[in-house]
Amino acid sequence: MCRYPLQRLQLIQDGRVIKTQIPASKDPGRIELSHEVRVEDPSWFAVRAESDTKTEFDKTLFAHTSPFYITFNGKRPFDVDSALALLKQVEEGQAAIQAKGRFSTPAARRCCWGCTTRRPRICVSGSTPRK
Repeated sequence: MCRYPLQRLQLIQDGRVIKTQIPASKDPGRIELSHEVRVEDPSWFAVRAESDTKTEFDKTLFAHTSPFYITFNGKRPFDVDSALALLKQVEEGQAAIQAKGRFSTPAARRCCWGCTTRRPRICVSGSTPRK
């Protein structure tokens, strides 16, 4: 239910839209979505609502839930390509902070930089951790 008209509600599984629902014409602020899914692998789901209404900053209104995760046969969802893409974004952000960051003091720079330079390790089962 929304105080602004909604254009669509989407069910997302593992990053892909699997169901889209539009509002009934009688109540554009309300959309109900029901969908059965057969889960055969670890997975995650989320719901996204979209509107054509603009904010005071001329940005389109939307909402997105946090994902909820499905453990299947003792395995949790994990996508290596997504993890590597996220790691690349983190590294690009670190480079931007290093190159363009402005801090109140050198100590503030060291403190911030120390928090952002610890690199996560990504390890796929049966492989050597990537540093």
